[in-house]
Amino acid sequence: MTDTVSAVIASLALIAVTFLSIVPILPTPIMAWVIAFAFAWATDFQVVSLLSIGIITVIALAATLNDFWLPLIGIKTEGGSCGAAVGTMIGGVVGTMIIPIPIIGTLIGSVVGAVLFDAIGRRNLQQSSGAAVYATKNFVYGIVVRIIGTALITAVFFGALLIG
Repeated sequence: MTDTVSAVIASLALIAVTFLSIVPILPTPIMAWVIAFAFAWATDFQVVSLLSIGIITVIALAATLNDFWLPLIGIKTEGGSCGAAVGTMIGGVVGTMIIPIPIIGTLIGSVVGAVLFDAIGRRNLQQSSGAAVYATKNFVYGIVVRIIGTALITAVFFGALLIG
């Protein structure tokens, strides 16, 4: 298979993965990284350089790990507790497993987890209702970060194709 055909296939796959970024359960930044790395490796890093792969790796890690750092930054800066941040992460995973409807199960689980864990820490369910708002915001922010991260990976890949 020629490099041109491989580049077209990799490009189409990256575009598809970028569109799939709205599905919370899919690790689309890592999927995009695998596609870019596989192409770079198959072409002996002649078209997509090691520098480009390094940049793509940093973006993929930051976008993939947003579920860990975003709740801690977002909830704490808006008045939520660490318990709410932990509850958001755990609730999101549990919600996805219990309600396997893309986006809905994860969102419901994140909100319920944030409220419950915040209530456990504060011992007051009424005060913890604000954690639901923060969990919802962070859920949306997480999807936005994943979409932007995957789009950036695709852009770096296209840039490397144009330069290489």
